[in-house]
Amino acid sequence: MKRIITIQDISGVGKCSVTIAQPLISAMGVECAVLPTAVLSTHTMFSGYTFCDLTDEFEKIADHWAEQNITFDAIYTGYLGSFRQLELVSRFIDRFRTKDTLVVIDPVMGNHCEALLEELVMLKSSDYAKYQQRLKKTCGLDLLILDDFLL
Repeated sequence: MKRIITIQDISGVGKCSVTIAQPLISAMGVECAVLPTAVLSTHTMFSGYTFCDLTDEFEKIADHWAEQNITFDAIYTGYLGSFRQLELVSRFIDRFRTKDTLVVIDPVMGNHCEALLEELVMLKSSDYAKYQQRLKKTCGLDLLILDDFLL
């Protein structure tokens, strides 16, 4: 059976994050492993939500999975609550990615990565070859999802 790891938050209320990804991926007959980035009382469109950061658990979980020789056919990210999480996810991808692993990034980081996104959008429209190089070099990605369009 194929296995996808989804790296994103768990929102207690709201149709988003792991509460949507896991059942959809499972319904496709694919095992859906979860590496939670945070637990939120609601998704971030609600005001006053609570946020429990799980960044300090990333490496412990990854170490355990590596000890168990767990592999992933795809790595899919969603909400990342900090730049430190972005760095840890990048290391996770480097550690668990094989030549056959699909990497899909949905960087739900609000405006925290605005400069990078603006650069990628500009490059995509002006110099597609440089855009592809930048996407692969900076992010190590096969696919980058941004709201309603793909980069």
